[in-house]
Amino acid sequence: MKKFSICMLSLIALLVLASSCKVNLVVLSPKPDDATARVNGYTIDNAGHYSVHVKFNMVVDQATVVVGKTLILKFSKDQNTTATITWSANGEELTVTTTKTRTELNTFNPDDSFSLTLVGTDTGVGVVKSSTGKILDGDYQDGAGGNYVMGFTLIG
Repeated sequence: MKKFSICMLSLIALLVLASSCKVNLVVLSPKPDDATARVNGYTIDNAGHYSVHVKFNMVVDQATVVVGKTLILKFSKDQNTTATITWSANGEELTVTTTKTRTELNTFNPDDSFSLTLVGTDTGVGVVKSSTGKILDGDYQDGAGGNYVMGFTLIG
């Protein structure tokens, strides 16, 4: 009986270890398939700067999130605009804010859109990683890689 218990405990420990290794870095919010977030997932301050708040499932290596390389904000007038990033104290959330204003970024005719991309597939500029080195699973395919792309609709 003792041998069986030890084998069962060993099996359980292996299963726990295997499942913990499979956890990928993913964006919890906003989710690309969330229709409400497409319209309400951003804010605009009084000066006209856009902000998007992103929440991850684990601590992110902040050095891997680089505006213009691994974080891309694409607008109709600027395909890779400049922005600033502010991090939460726990390192699991960021807020990205454009340095340009909506009149510099958008062409309303009558509506417009923009997108936020976080790079999970390296094309020579790096990838977003967790603090433990896990590469972003941006396409939610249960494995490292794939870009996270969130589109937003702007009602003119």
